[in-house]
Amino acid sequence: MFACAEEPLGHVVLGHHDGLDSWTVNVAADPAGERQAFVSRHERAHQELHSSTPWGLAMVAAATPDSAGTVGTSAWRRLGLACRRTHEAFATFVAVHDVEGGLEHLRGNLAYLSFLRDAETLADVVGDSGGREVATRMLLMSLMAPSRLAAAGRADLHDAGWVERLCAGHSPDERLRRLLDALAADRGGAQELRRALRPGAGGVIRSADVAAALTALGLPTWDFGQAAQWTRSIVADLVAQGARRFQLVDAGSDGQRLESLVDDQQRERLQVHGEPLPLTVVHPDEGGRFEVAAFARTAAGIGAHVWLCWLAPGFVRRQFATREDFGSEPMLGLLACDRTRSPATATWLPWPGVAPGLAARIIARTQLTPLLFTTLRTLEATGHDVDFRGWDPSVVLLDSDVLAFLERSAEDPAGVAWSVIGASGDRTVDALLFQRLSAPGVVYVYVCSAPTGRTFAGWMRTRPNAFHRDEDAFREVRDVVWAIVEHALGTLWMFDLYGHPAGV
Repeated sequence: MFACAEEPLGHVVLGHHDGLDSWTVNVAADPAGERQAFVSRHERAHQELHSSTPWGLAMVAAATPDSAGTVGTSAWRRLGLACRRTHEAFATFVAVHDVEGGLEHLRGNLAYLSFLRDAETLADVVGDSGGREVATRMLLMSLMAPSRLAAAGRADLHDAGWVERLCAGHSPDERLRRLLDALAADRGGAQELRRALRPGAGGVIRSADVAAALTALGLPTWDFGQAAQWTRSIVADLVAQGARRFQLVDAGSDGQRLESLVDDQQRERLQVHGEPLPLTVVHPDEGGRFEVAAFARTAAGIGAHVWLCWLAPGFVRRQFATREDFGSEPMLGLLACDRTRSPATATWLPWPGVAPGLAARIIARTQLTPLLFTTLRTLEATGHDVDFRGWDPSVVLLDSDVLAFLERSAEDPAGVAWSVIGASGDRTVDALLFQRLSAPGVVYVYVCSAPTGRTFAGWMRTRPNAFHRDEDAFREVRDVVWAIVEHALGTLWMFDLYGHPAGV
């Protein structure tokens, strides 16, 4: 819905927000990572605006199935199109002002310079006084809060006709256009808006004053404090319908988050390739033999090896282009990819009926080293009777709620060691490593952008009793971990937390 694209013609999408509750940074389009911080901040700003305003919440409500399982797709799309310019003005303004050298990333990008011009025109209302950036954000947020939404119930937000009538006179983009016209003409009320946007005692801008000033300019606006009850009602309904978790910002109390910034940042998806690889499934012959060369690889420090994986079918379907029916239970197999040929393909050799631990021991008796890989979501769907003896060390990709995982890990009396390795070359990403000191045979890996990595590192540093940055804790397993991270980056196309059905 909200895409951050290069000019000309927007043919290279660097990132996009899904118009619901998460966003994607396309590191495949930015191999050196030069724009990663800017794109990440731009997309997170979309999430901030989406989760802090009634219009954003209305879009979430439209996209969430009702009691009959119906989704208001047309209503959601119409709501999104009606606020796109406001969204892009907000996100571009925030990224330019929050990222060092941010304006340089827009050089030659006429579309986004136009969005920035809209926001800067609003910023000029405040002038050079303190709080200019905060005031501009507040003003753009207020444009996403037309009073007409007060009449909206959950059913209305699924009704394409009702939404069309709402957008006809109350859309954020129409309100933005009218506000820019009013400011250009310096109409009556513009001075009152300037006064409302200037911080008062304690540097606070009162949303009620901004709403009143906009209303006086002919743009009926809902004070965020007044909208709180409606927000709680809609949220309660969404939760009851099993909506995907989304982040809310309490704009009525100085924009303080109801949940942590870390929880917000982990919504970022990392796209490392243009599209999923096609997956070829092969089987051993009647004697159990297969073409070892198709799966054997070499790596510094470990030599010849194969990638032995225990994966949920949902993970495989998510990561590869395949029509294969893998059933519903986690499965064992060898995985490999070959990007030296055209077209590039991935290959999966299933190993049914064999316990993961036994498979690892069988491979270890050969000249090959088994690299043992699974994901957290897969383990959450795995029964306690599955035998993993021999999986040491094993690498677990974090593809479920990372914050919840770390909070659980912090309860370990022995503490958690962590480190970070940066991958660069044809992709620039961070891989955060975690190891519970009471269970040193398991290394958990979170592949993320550098901005997300810094956010999590900052969060862990506030908990020094639980988390200890310790490079030595990973010294003995670093070669294995690095080889698996390289395999994952070369084979998988997306790293995220919310892309799979629950349990798979």
